[in-house]
Amino acid sequence: APLSENEAPPPGALALPESMVVLEFLADVLPERRLLPADPALRAKARLFYKAVDDKFIKPFVSFCFVEGPVEDIMVALEKMQALLPPEGYAVGEWSIADAAFVPFLHRLHWCLKHRMGTFSEENVKLVLESMEGSKFARLRKYLEDNTARPSMARTWDEVRTFCLV
Repeated sequence: APLSENEAPPPGALALPESMVVLEFLADVLPERRLLPADPALRAKARLFYKAVDDKFIKPFVSFCFVEGPVEDIMVALEKMQALLPPEGYAVGEWSIADAAFVPFLHRLHWCLKHRMGTFSEENVKLVLESMEGSKFARLRKYLEDNTARPSMARTWDEVRTFCLV
């Protein structure tokens, strides 16, 4: 059962401080939710995708948004992630934890650019935002739109509160 706001977890409770470990744990304990594909090859593809999020996207995202990192790095990261997506659908066809690993970062990047919330220059905002909203990243944009349209995302994505989460 979920804990109330002021309730402490019981002694010996499992603590999972890594988001990908939490997502895999949920996929393991809730197999009926199909958070990972049943097909072993697609499961492996999902794992490769969220490993790419960790290896290729998160560092450039954090650097660009929070420490004035090079605009080239985030552009390359966006290109790499877009190249990993199939022509349509989610990261491995049906929605999975691979998408849950990437979409929050992609959504926050777009939100931060739109609302000028970051350490980037106005010139870099325009470059990345125009690229994300243009033909160069049409597939990535469609992927973000598809994820945002999911009922669970629509219920939980709160654009107003995003500032507090960045």
